[in-house]
Amino acid sequence: MGCQKLITKKQKSLDLNNELTCFLNAFKRGEKVQYIIAPSMSFDRKLLQGIEGIEHYELRSFWEILRVKRKNTYVTFVSSEDVSEVLFNHFVEVFNLSSEEISRVSFVKCPRVKGELSLSKNLLMNQSCILDIKESLQTNNVILEAFVRTEDERLLAKALGVPTWHNHPQMDYFHTKSGNRFIVGDDAQMPVGFSDLYSRESVIKALIKLRNKSVCDSFMVKLNYGVSGQGNMKVTIDKESWDSLSDLDKKLAAEKSFINGDLFNKSLSLESFEQRIIEEGVVVEEFVKGRIIDSPSAQVMVTPERVELISTHKQILDSHGQKFIGGEYPCAHSYRSEVSEVAIQIGKKLKNLNVFGVTSIDYLISESNGEMKCFVIELNLRKGGTTHPFMLSNFALQNEGSFREGGLIDKNNVSYSYRSNDNFYPCKEFVSDTSDIINRAKRASILFSRKKSKGVIFHLLNGFSDSGKVGYTVIAPSKVEVENYESTLNQVLGAMYTENAQEVSG
Repeated sequence: MGCQKLITKKQKSLDLNNELTCFLNAFKRGEKVQYIIAPSMSFDRKLLQGIEGIEHYELRSFWEILRVKRKNTYVTFVSSEDVSEVLFNHFVEVFNLSSEEISRVSFVKCPRVKGELSLSKNLLMNQSCILDIKESLQTNNVILEAFVRTEDERLLAKALGVPTWHNHPQMDYFHTKSGNRFIVGDDAQMPVGFSDLYSRESVIKALIKLRNKSVCDSFMVKLNYGVSGQGNMKVTIDKESWDSLSDLDKKLAAEKSFINGDLFNKSLSLESFEQRIIEEGVVVEEFVKGRIIDSPSAQVMVTPERVELISTHKQILDSHGQKFIGGEYPCAHSYRSEVSEVAIQIGKKLKNLNVFGVTSIDYLISESNGEMKCFVIELNLRKGGTTHPFMLSNFALQNEGSFREGGLIDKNNVSYSYRSNDNFYPCKEFVSDTSDIINRAKRASILFSRKKSKGVIFHLLNGFSDSGKVGYTVIAPSKVEVENYESTLNQVLGAMYTENAQEVSG
C-alpha cells in the first residue's frame, strides 16, 4: 500500500519502560514518546453480527495518527486491513500533515485468522507482527492505546513490554452491566434493578420483585457483555390484576412474559439467550418511566493524577431508542451541567479504583409528573462512538488541548458544534467509489477547510465498497450551519439512512 511506511530494517533493541507513570511523566516533560494504536473490536462476535461493516471499525481510530501533530511524538498504527490511499490522503489534506509528521507514523498490518474479528487476538497469535511493532519503536517511552480494555489488550501490552491503561485485576468484571452498577453505586441514579443473575429462575424472581414494587410494567434483561443493545431483552408484564394474583400465578405470568420477551438481537434465539444468561450473567432493570427527552453521553479521562471531562454529547438513536446512529456536540444546555457533574463523580470513583483511561457514560433524561430525572444507563470503559468525531474536531480546529475543559473551541476561542454519523449511505447509483465521494464533496465546497474552519470530514471510508456506508463529522460555529452542510452532503451523494445500521457504543 503506497501510503504505508513499511518497516524494512531491524531497529536496535530498546530498554522499554513498562510503567504507565513513566510514559505520562515523559509526555509531561515533552520528551520523545510513542503510541502503539491497536483499535481492536474485542467484543462478542455473535452480538456484533447486526452491525454492518463492523470489520472496518478499527479504522474509526485512524484519528490517532494525528497525535504526531505534537512534537517528539511517534505513532505505530496497527490494523487488520490496509489503510486506503483515499483515507490517508484525505487526512493529509484536511489536517495539513507535513512530510516530517508523516515520517513519524508507521503502519503494521496483521491479517485476520478466519472468523476472528479481534485484532488483539490475531496479534497474540502472530509473533511476526509483534516483532514488526517492536521494530517500529523509536523511544523507550511507549504506550499501547487500545479501543477497549479487556484481558486480551493487557496480554498484548505484556507481549510488547509496554504499559497500557488496563491494570486492574477486576477490569473484565467492570466491563459488564453488573460491574457498571457496582462502580456507579450510590454516586448516581440508575434504573432500579438487580445484578449478577446467572439463571432463568433468578431472572424470573427479579422480575417478580420489580413488578411488585413498581408501577412500571416493562423491564430490561441485559446480558453482561451486551454491546449496542444487542444483548437486551424487553419484558412486559401485564399490570392488570397483578396485586391480586397468587405467588404461583405471578411466577407463571412472569415466566410467560419472559418467554415472549422482545430480543433486540434477532439472530439470538430464546434458547441461546438463556444459555448466555448461564455463561455470562445478566442484570434486570426497570424500563425508565415517563417521557424520554433525550439520551446524552459524556466522556471522562481518568489518570493517576486527575479526572478530566472530555465532552458531552447528544446521542442520535434509532426510533426504538436502542441503536446508536451518531452524535451531536454538545448536549443540551438544560441538563449539561448535571450530566457533567455525574461524569466527574463517576470518574473519581474510577480513579479511586485505579481504573484509568477513557470512559464513556450513557444517560437517559426522562420527564414524569413535571419532574426531569437523569439516569445513568451504562458505562463503557473504552473509547466510544463519540470519541473519534470529538478528537477529529479538535485536531481540525488546531486546538487539541481544549478537551481538557470539555469545550470545543478553535485557536481564536470561537465555540463550535458538530454532528457525526457513522451510518451514512451514499447512493451507489450516484457514487462509484470513495474517491468519487471526496471529489463530489470537494466540488460542492463542503470538505473541511482550515481557512474557513468548518466543513465535512469523512471516516470509515474503507467500508464503502462492501457495506455501502461511510462516516462523517460536520463541524461549524453554529448548528444551523452544521445542518446546511448536512443537507448539501445528502444532495451531492444521494445518501440514504437505514435503521438497520448500528454503532458499537452501547
